[in-house]
Amino acid sequence: MTANHGSRLTKHSLPDRPPVLLRRQRLLDFLHQNINRKLVLVAAAAGYGKTSLVVDFARDTDFPVAWCALDETDRDLTVLAADLVAAMRGPFPNFGEALQALLGESGRPAHVEQLASAFARGIESSIDGYFVLCLDDYHVVEDVESVGRFFTKLLEVLPEQAHLLIASRTIPPFPIAPLAARQEIAGLSEEQLRFTPAEVQALLRLRNDVVVPDSEAEQLTADAEGWITGILLTSHLMWQGLVATWLRARQADAPVYDYLADEVLAGQPAPLRQFLLESAVLPEMDAESCDAVLGRRDSADMLRQAEAQRLFISGIGDEHRAFRYHHLFREFLLARLKSAAPARLREIQKRAGQWYESQGWPETAITFYLAASDTRRAVVIAETNAEVMFLAGRHETLRRWGEQLAAIALEAPTLHCCLSKVSANGGDLAGAVKALG
Repeated sequence: MTANHGSRLTKHSLPDRPPVLLRRQRLLDFLHQNINRKLVLVAAAAGYGKTSLVVDFARDTDFPVAWCALDETDRDLTVLAADLVAAMRGPFPNFGEALQALLGESGRPAHVEQLASAFARGIESSIDGYFVLCLDDYHVVEDVESVGRFFTKLLEVLPEQAHLLIASRTIPPFPIAPLAARQEIAGLSEEQLRFTPAEVQALLRLRNDVVVPDSEAEQLTADAEGWITGILLTSHLMWQGLVATWLRARQADAPVYDYLADEVLAGQPAPLRQFLLESAVLPEMDAESCDAVLGRRDSADMLRQAEAQRLFISGIGDEHRAFRYHHLFREFLLARLKSAAPARLREIQKRAGQWYESQGWPETAITFYLAASDTRRAVVIAETNAEVMFLAGRHETLRRWGEQLAAIALEAPTLHCCLSKVSANGGDLAGAVKALG
């Protein structure tokens, strides 16, 4: 198996801008007015429209835009650096050629600060005009010490033509005070991202062709605290009454989102409902992967139905059309599938492991095999790919595999030999001996 980076089919492709996406002019104006700063943060909990806003800005601006949707694989700095280079090559195809030697090909990852400085030099030497690097879902990597050091150093040395726009559920642990003192940072918070009554009216008119009275929009916005995902779920149940539906959700024993999503799911035809539940196992999907993993032949039609119904699914890419569910909706669907059909969930997870393995994505394959309790197959993949990962500098990935497979360490001698070499290269002789057991 040849290892690829990540599990996303279109990780560096800017997501589609749906025709029913409301243009939030007040927030776009803020981004346009502040994009000259080194760092712009868009930070809010899930469901407040962060990604939609950043996508709208990226498609709106005259600057070149590099896009990277971060995922769990980016917790390994070597993967993250390679992903950033790949993102930059969207608008700048020749970017990063001099960085390849630092991406761990010698088996020893580049020093974090050295890698950040080299990335900045690559920008300075090859890009003249202003551009924006957009990072979505930064919260996935925010607690990784090496990643934090990388971006801290990058922000210190970033050339003036480069600007970072980061969307995250939390505020990244960057040195904010020095950036603020130099007026190099700006941001939008959850409070600013909350939808106003006027925006709710405009969105429901755009999406549902419905005129909502001022008083109803004000009450709904106040009750939902501007949380647009909840309001959009409510809009699927408009025949029950917007405010009445929201009030029932607030009074239910289940969390508000789960109550509303349950109502929306129950309103779908049985075949589509089953497809939604099962396809949510995949972090990103296309018709081919859904057919293979779910054992279907009609996934293309089901995906079209889900998109047409606007069931919290977004398309990505042009040449290779892929989809993903909104984070909250996917989490809800997975919880429902686990509760209703745990055996079917494990079956799909195992088939997903097989599919990702066949595509050359060992990390994701191992994750799915472990979720399906197939540790034997996970060990086989780790053993097959350990040496390749070591030579590529994927040391954090190797450490994670060692932790995940600790219970059957004796069955993974190649993995632990590589872990021993990682420790030895880092000067940790005791760790090197311990890894050999």
